[in-house]
Amino acid sequence: MVISQPSGARVSSTKTRMTSLRIWSLLTILMLVLAACGGDEGTAVEEPEDAAATEAEAEPEATEAEAPDDGTETEAAAGGTDTTELSTISLRLLELAGVPEAMISYWTMVEPLGYFDEYALDVEILTSAGGGPPKIQALLAGEADVVISDVVSVASAMNQGAEIKAVAGASSHYGATIVGRADYESLEDLRGQNFGVPSLGGTARIITDVTLRENDLLGEVNYLAVGGSPEMVPALEAGRIAAGTFTPSVLPLMREDPDLNVLVENTATIHERLPNFVYVTTDAFIEENPDAIQRLVKAMIEGERDIAENFESYQTAVESMMPGTYTDEQLEDLWTTITEGGYWAVNGGIHFEALTGVLDLFYELPDSPTDPTITEGSQLYDTQFVDAGLEDLGMVESEFDEPDWR
Repeated sequence: MVISQPSGARVSSTKTRMTSLRIWSLLTILMLVLAACGGDEGTAVEEPEDAAATEAEAEPEATEAEAPDDGTETEAAAGGTDTTELSTISLRLLELAGVPEAMISYWTMVEPLGYFDEYALDVEILTSAGGGPPKIQALLAGEADVVISDVVSVASAMNQGAEIKAVAGASSHYGATIVGRADYESLEDLRGQNFGVPSLGGTARIITDVTLRENDLLGEVNYLAVGGSPEMVPALEAGRIAAGTFTPSVLPLMREDPDLNVLVENTATIHERLPNFVYVTTDAFIEENPDAIQRLVKAMIEGERDIAENFESYQTAVESMMPGTYTDEQLEDLWTTITEGGYWAVNGGIHFEALTGVLDLFYELPDSPTDPTITEGSQLYDTQFVDAGLEDLGMVESEFDEPDWR
């Protein structure tokens, strides 16, 4: 694996290692990710200047592997062969989070487990600031071959004409953690109270809406858009809000604050399946590099299966990128919480009906598109790679990641 910064690109190197002294910095990044994913402003689709000339002149960073001189064939896009016969393919992969993160740094988590090597992928893992929309911009600008973004940002970009597709789900069932002040003991106690969300549109708002709806509280709290953790935590402490929505990565840390009370550990245990993050590339890259995408999808399915089945693999992944941030007990607490909630995309993470439901909720939010063209979950995906991967790897039993399209 190479982690570097391409010349002139907006993405940056992610060699920084976090320590326990930077816990609140971690919390800040996590909340900014929640705020940015599919936020109010959407994704403006801008092509780089003289894009056609740029494509013609630039050497591709990731191309379909050439056949070795000994006549051995490489893996076909729709099938699986002995991985020892594969020629190396280079890929530039852009993470969602700007720093290592214990739930959504998918590429960085899988890399130390060896699955990229198994499929002869020489990956360059890149990072950049912001959430889902900037990742789509980086993809369209040619700064990465495959990016991680959220389904709302992908749909927003496609509504504006972006020729992109999700090729697999990064997570199967996404939830959030709801934390209140110590004097609130249940969600019911929040009736009529101020509730903090990063923004009035986007992923955090959708998750909060579906959770409150399941508890007959939708419309019974007063939403306040308070921003990320630099504003959310002080708002809780000052009594400006009674509770707020956080990413589950902070759960083990929030438990230890005597002034706060965890009201919902993981909303995924309350609401129906809610897809969120996906692996995204351009239609052109899919057409030109199907073998690269096929190998990547299979590597990620195998990696997430390993993490879902083995805490030790998750521990290896997290400790390799952010040593000392969690104690062993805290990390196992987090792994158990999200794994039991069906987080990992062990069968490719694609569920059309659930994704359509997320889009329906998004279009009900303030400032969402009034006449969208992307309204069905099936419109976001090119399923051929997950389909071929499952044919080769087989399905695993999962309560949550059960494809409804094959």
